Amino acid sequence: MLVSQLSKLYGYIPEIECVHVEPCHKGNNGIWDILGYYESVPKLIHICEPEIHKCVDDIKKIRLREFGRLEDDMSSIVLESSVRELVRLHEHCHALLHTCSFKGFTAPNHKWYSSLSPDICEPLVEFISRVLVEFVNNNILKRIFDFIDNKAPPYYKRWIELMNIFIKRNLKDPSGYIPGIVSVLREEGKLKNFEHAKKVIEERWEDINAMSIAFNLSMFKD
Repeated sequence: MLVSQLSKLYGYIPEIECVHVEPCHKGNNGIWDILGYYESVPKLIHICEPEIHKCVDDIKKIRLREFGRLEDDMSSIVLESSVRELVRLHEHCHALLHTCSFKGFTAPNHKWYSSLSPDICEPLVEFISRVLVEFVNNNILKRIFDFIDNKAPPYYKRWIELMNIFIKRNLKDPSGYIPGIVSVLREEGKLKNFEHAKKVIEERWEDINAMSIAFNLSMFKD
């Protein structure tokens, strides 16, 4: 559901997924990296099922401790599918940053993506993920996103600073601005740190706005 929105909104072509039934033992940069990860070479998304099951169990324990039962809207099936979909979204947002041409509006740049340190890449990915969660306006997904986000390292949560840029401009739906943001950041080249990325977004807002309008008009014509 969420990944399909990346395709509808941005023309993203989903990369191949590899589902692991044995523990991944891969993640070391926080909980999103534990539940799944993206390999830029060979453009492969990994979904770690055992780690997802453990995350679901942790949520269940908290719900039972808080309420003495699992609420109807947080049944096991809904909970597990929601966690998995959020993990898929996170990893496909990595791929979107790396490979998406936004229907030819901005050329993908492998070297640029590879140069992004986790303290830049992860909050950008979380920002795009959260924007999509807000776009579909599903309260269960929002609550689960917040649960996982609260377990992430602090630098992941700097996505909130990007969201605040839109709040200050009284823009309620940032989803239409993602093409412009990715475009100007790619044009900027190597980013020193998250503060640099945020400064570029703020200083080149007119470019972001113009590019995003042009892209969204082209999608509307299609």
